[in-house]
This record gives sequence, C-alpha cells and structure tokens, in this order.
Amino acid sequence: MLDRFLVVLFQVITLFVMMGVGFVMGRTKLITQKGTTEMSSVLINVAAPCVILTTFQMDWDVQFLITLGTGSLAMLGCYILFALIVRLFFRKQDEDSRVVLQFGSMYGNVGFMGIPLVTAVLGNSNAIFAVLGVAVFDLVVFTHGASMMGGRKAVSVKSIVTNMVLIAIVVGLSCMLLRIRFPQPLYNALSFLASMNTPLSMLIIGAQLSRADLKKIFSQPIFYAATAVKQILIPVITALVLLPLGMDKTFYIAIVIVFATPAAGFTSIFAERYGRNVGYAAQLVSLSTLLSVITLPLAAVMAEYLISLV
Repeated sequence: MLDRFLVVLFQVITLFVMMGVGFVMGRTKLITQKGTTEMSSVLINVAAPCVILTTFQMDWDVQFLITLGTGSLAMLGCYILFALIVRLFFRKQDEDSRVVLQFGSMYGNVGFMGIPLVTAVLGNSNAIFAVLGVAVFDLVVFTHGASMMGGRKAVSVKSIVTNMVLIAIVVGLSCMLLRIRFPQPLYNALSFLASMNTPLSMLIIGAQLSRADLKKIFSQPIFYAATAVKQILIPVITALVLLPLGMDKTFYIAIVIVFATPAAGFTSIFAERYGRNVGYAAQLVSLSTLLSVITLPLAAVMAEYLISLV
C-alpha cells in the first residue's frame, strides 16, 4: 500500500508543480484574470471535448458497456445521496454562504483534476472512466448544482444542450457504439489538442490560487470543515457504498478518485453568476486544492485496499 500511496503522491506532486508554474505566472501578471477566463474557455470548449472524443475511439463488447452503464448509474446515485448529506451541514451560515459551502462540499474538480489524475494513476487506457465521471458531473451540476446556487429558474435547457463537453460525450459515445473511426489526420489533430488538457488545467488552477489571500484562507475553520466533508467524508462514503456492488476494480478506484477531488471551480463560477458569497467560494476552492496533495493519495490507497478485500 505504501508503494501505491507514493505513486499517487508523486503524480499529485507533479500536478502541483504545474500548478506552481501557473501560480508564479499569476503573481507576476503573466496570466491575468482575463487570461485565466480565456484559458478556461479553451479548456472547457476545446481541450476537454477533444479528450472525450479521442477516448471514445475504442473497441467495445457487451460486458464493457455493462461496466460503463452500471458505473454511470452508481455515480449518479452517489450524487443523489450527497445532495441529501450536504444539507445537514453549515445550517448556521447565512444563505449565500451556506449554499456555497454545501455546493463546494458536494461537487469536485472532476474535469480539471479528475481526468489528469485518473489518467496518470491508472493509465491512458482507463481515461474512459474519468470521462464518464465528467459526463455525470456535468449532467448533475448544470441541473441540481445550478438550482442549488440560483434556484429553479437557474436551470436552463439551453445551458445543457449547448455544453461542449456533453456534446462531445454524445458524439464520442455514438461513434464508439457505431464503431466509427476518425480519419487519421483528424484523430491526430484532436489528440494534439487533447494533450493540452492536463497542463492547461493545472496552469489555470495555479493562476486562480495566486489571487487568493492564503493567510486568510488558513485561518478560517469553516473552510477546513467543508474540505473535510468534500475530501474525507465523501470519498469514504463513496468507497463503502460502491464496494458491495462488485464493480470492475479499476473503475471502482477511478470513481473514488473522482469523488475525492477538491472543491470544483464551478463553486466560484456559480457563486459569481448567482450572487452568492464569492469570497467564501474562492477561499474554499483554494484551501481544498492545496490540501488535496494529502487527501487524494490517501483516498486512492483506501480504494485500492478496500477493493482488494472483495
């Protein structure tokens, strides 16, 4: 188990080194806030969809489809459970702060950190599991997550059907099921664009951290509590709930890693969009991301140990 812990730790540290580059560039104004926004747009609308499209260029059999289907349903079930659990926390906070803390305690940085980490730890061939995690995340965050932050009126059909990640999932999954292969020049171009996903994600997170008041972050107990819910309680519940289902071992580990990721960047994005406590959102995301260097390796080791007992 120590070997696995060190493997995951080194992978997380590698990601943090790239974050460090983004942090320095943010502090020296080489990446401005406008630049971060534009880079995020490139990531969400180009790099991430290309990862999905290239990942789905694979062969399949019935058993593999059953594995993907049951795993997706398991993740959806976990989100429903977590939506109920987080309502038990932070009730003494004012509404604008409470919903931010509950949102950040439930939704992880699946796209920015989930795909890079699952790929790094489990190999490129298992990136499909993280991609499905993004698909389920997007479906839930743009419905339940949006209504959580902005009320029922915040849920827009347009925001769902025009989401580039969801479009890529539909196109990619259709191509996989129909066994359609992209022409080599197109596949190569998509692969090159997809290769931006990990470094661009880390640069963006680092640049966002550079604008945070780190001293203030580390002095607020409420953010430690929210981080504990997100990165300790949620992964433990995920691991225990899914363990009896007899899932594919690699998929099981991937799901636990996905749910162990730090608070989602959408916490800040939605807080700003819907007029919630933006300061709380930025501070929670920052602390959660920094502490993930400890919690993510532990979550991965826990998942591997538990699945080995079955």
